[in-house]
Amino acid sequence: MNDKILVLDDEDFIREEVVECLNDQGYQCVEAACALEALDILHADNDVAIALVDIRMPSMSGLEMIT
Repeated sequence: MNDKILVLDDEDFIREEVVECLNDQGYQCVEAACALEALDILHADNDVAIALVDIRMPSMSGLEMIT
């Protein structure tokens, strides 16, 4: 698969578990630990097809990031 999944979560353990599960299913993932990092990835990487976003995060919530 060429398309990537962006996994955004401020909790390292949760993010790593989600990425591991997706990788096991053959998906390619990119990770972000905060919304600003995720926005940088989205602006720089045109291959990201979908983002799995944590809602509750410090600084900027997942909802704020996607709007």
